[in-house]
Amino acid sequence: MTRTHLVDCPEIISAIGEQIPLFECSSDNPLLLTFRPRTLLACTQVSKTWREVMLPLIWRVHDTYSARAISLNIWKLYSEHVRELFGNNSMETPIYTQLRTLKLEASFHSKIALKLLLANSQLQSVKLSGISLYQALAQERGRILNQRQQISANEGGNNEVGSDGQVSSGVDDAVVIKPLENCRHVLESLSVTSMRFDGDDLWCLLSPLSKGVLYRLSLCRLTGVTDLKDLVFETVTHVELTFNPDHTQNPGVDGIVGRCPELAHLTLHGGYTRGILENLNRIMNNRVAQPSRDARRESTEQHYRPTRPQLVSLSLSSHPQHTPDQASGGNSPLYLGFVKACSNVFNKNRFGYQGSLRELEITLWVIDDAARVAIEYHRMSLETLKIRVLRSTGYNPSVNFERQGRVVARLLRSCRRLRVFDLLDARKEADVACFMENIMAVKDRDGQSYTSESDSGLGSDDDNDDVIEGKDVSSVSAAQRQQRLENRKQPWQSPELESLTIRMMESWIPNPSSTVTERERCHTIVDANGSTHAWIMPQQEWCSDIKDGTDYLLDTRWFSFQLFQEEGDSQEDEQEQSGEDLTRQFLRHIAPSAKLKTLQLGQLTFSR
Repeated sequence: MTRTHLVDCPEIISAIGEQIPLFECSSDNPLLLTFRPRTLLACTQVSKTWREVMLPLIWRVHDTYSARAISLNIWKLYSEHVRELFGNNSMETPIYTQLRTLKLEASFHSKIALKLLLANSQLQSVKLSGISLYQALAQERGRILNQRQQISANEGGNNEVGSDGQVSSGVDDAVVIKPLENCRHVLESLSVTSMRFDGDDLWCLLSPLSKGVLYRLSLCRLTGVTDLKDLVFETVTHVELTFNPDHTQNPGVDGIVGRCPELAHLTLHGGYTRGILENLNRIMNNRVAQPSRDARRESTEQHYRPTRPQLVSLSLSSHPQHTPDQASGGNSPLYLGFVKACSNVFNKNRFGYQGSLRELEITLWVIDDAARVAIEYHRMSLETLKIRVLRSTGYNPSVNFERQGRVVARLLRSCRRLRVFDLLDARKEADVACFMENIMAVKDRDGQSYTSESDSGLGSDDDNDDVIEGKDVSSVSAAQRQQRLENRKQPWQSPELESLTIRMMESWIPNPSSTVTERERCHTIVDANGSTHAWIMPQQEWCSDIKDGTDYLLDTRWFSFQLFQEEGDSQEDEQEQSGEDLTRQFLRHIAPSAKLKTLQLGQLTFSR
């Protein structure tokens, strides 16, 4: 009598295989997934039954690029299965019709790409990059037209004579082929990169998804005719756009922001020009006119749907200008205006400021007051802020750069809900030690500078600002100005801050020979209220070639003129503040943030 174990039941094996991931996270980038079916391949070695059930699960994913990473021995071992993927027509349900994820690159044949798209009705993720898909579509249209003409010619009795005396065969002149029609009810993610479209090709590709379950859409570097007509994507919440430098090459793609009423996460990469920014500003400035109190009383159940997306996350990974704008101080006013337009600071209702950003990643030429005001439009809701400062060889507004630390300190004070702050300054002259000093520095009404170590103050170098939170406060009374000044002298107040990162010049590629291993250190800090805690700098490596101020924090910086110092000069240098003292002073400065557990200063990391 044959004994059957439960784990040999095909239904149970299939359920197990469905839970085994085919992708693994990269150690360098956790967001990068790599196709590695090693676990499933190991499961196929258990028994013949496991192999028969598990092998089709591996081919739910067809990735032309990642498939090259599989060794030749694996291909030989499963060569019969690979042949069945496309060649065995005797199967009732061919394996190539059971794909869940499909990634096609430029090297893939367009006919097979179209075949895979039309044959798979369970696709959940599709990525098309550089393939000539619509060459195969044109051939497919011609084949369908020929078939219809032959059918109509054979059925001569169905021909009708028109009013103009010509015979109408009932064949449509235009054949519309929608490759994603079969999977529109299950497709969740679509990425289209470096493809050219003519006529209604892009509309035919995206139109089936307007009423589906698609939530992530990525359109990058498209060329040709990209008119979307009247498409509206009701379910899309994540949009990623990369434009060509020439705005005439991608008309209509930027308008997709206004076609996604549920859009919450927007990512814009390089290539957006002035025309694109103007169009995006028009879309985001199309705010809802709030109904009057009488109108709300008469129709309390009426839903006032916004005419623009309520963004939660905005990522701007590049600046629209290749060089700083000297007239405006560095940053493009239109660029900052778009950041302001994404806020609902002027659309306040009884529920407060609804729809302002929670996550913002912005790229700037300089952190000045104009950039601070644009970011403070979201201060009531902002939780994650990432700032990237670009490096320019032809523009060096030293006055603004000296004030960047104080502007950042003001941002950290005004954004009360901020949990993560990440700053990367790529300028060659950036110095983390100077930046730390600027964060702790404030000015009183006489213009005299002092640090928080002496007066426990944190504030701004400018106490006569006329714009706060996007409002005109030039008519503020003297008492209110005095109250604002007193508030700025309060200790560091960032109650929700959990992670603080200040990095400089990490765009340089360090030399491995210049890597230095630093020993573990501990800094014991006593708060103003008497509580004691310790910041620990674990043992780590840092590169001495990157002159970002890390060497000063570790007291390893020296200059050639010190070799020729006299005794009097050395006594004056001993009175100067050391890097160890500056680090301890900064840790004491940020001590009031009780939730702050992770800190990075230059190349050094600290934990509490």
